[in-house]
Amino acid sequence: MDGKTLLPFIEALDVSQAEVAKKLGMSPQGLNNMLTQTKDIKTGFIEKLAKIYNKPISYFFDENETTPTIVEAVDHSIAANNSDISLGDYHSLKKENSMLEKLIDEKDERIKELKERIEELKSK
Repeated sequence: MDGKTLLPFIEALDVSQAEVAKKLGMSPQGLNNMLTQTKDIKTGFIEKLAKIYNKPISYFFDENETTPTIVEAVDHSIAANNSDISLGDYHSLKKENSMLEKLIDEKDERIKELKERIEELKSK
C-alpha cells in the first residue's frame, strides 16, 4: 500500500494529520510527505497506526477494491446523518459486517454439504 491509497483511510479517522503525526511521533510534514507519495508504506507503520486508533489492520485495506475516496464519501454522508456513530467507527463496523457475512455464507455452504452427506449416508 502506498501513501496515496492510505490517505483516505486516515482522513476517515476524523482527526487532523497533525494529530496523527503527533501520535506517531513524527512531524506533520513527514506524515504529509509519506501520504502524498507513491512509495510503499511499511507494514509496521500501518500496524502502529491501527494500534494507536484501536482499529483492526483490515480497516486500512479495501477488500472490495473500490476507490477508497468514493467509499469514504458515501460513509461520511451516512455517518453525518447519525450522530451516535463516528465515521471511523462506521467504516470499521461496515468492514466487520462484510467479513461476518462472508463467514455466514461459508457456514451455510458447509451446512449444505453436511446435509447432503447425511442424506447420502441414509440412502446406503
